[in-house]
Amino acid sequence: MSRDGYKALPFNGQMDADNKIANQEAFMTDQVRIIVATSAFGMGVDKKDVGLVIHYEISDSLENYVDMIDAQMKESIEAHKISDVEVGSFLSSGVDSSYVVKEMSKNNNVRTFSVGYEEEKYSELKYAQAFAETAGVDNYIKKISAEEPSQAQNSYLSL
Repeated sequence: MSRDGYKALPFNGQMDADNKIANQEAFMTDQVRIIVATSAFGMGVDKKDVGLVIHYEISDSLENYVDMIDAQMKESIEAHKISDVEVGSFLSSGVDSSYVVKEMSKNNNVRTFSVGYEEEKYSELKYAQAFAETAGVDNYIKKISAEEPSQAQNSYLSL
């Protein structure tokens, strides 16, 4: 694309961390408007003005597509673990956070945290804790009352 006069940068799993960070930052701050990347790039980008995403060479079978998504999820998780401080993850009882935590914990000691209600009938903490134990990760739990979310919202709105 650059040879055709478009200002574009690459982003993929073969790049070193510093170049990936620099290219993502250039994209996020509008220094460059085009990124040529694996699909995993888009999984971690929250940019409201993306007008078009083109998937080139979509998979030829369901099995290959599942393998491609799995590889891209792993690449995205690895890219988001780059940090100067210890990396942790929110752990709910859902499939998405469980997948992320399981992938993160394969090569690292991961700490997770879960928030749930004190009232047992509304809380999913036991499921998150059971998964954390199965995955072999430390899970920190914060129990809150049913009133705390609305109290926090009201105090935030009064600022």
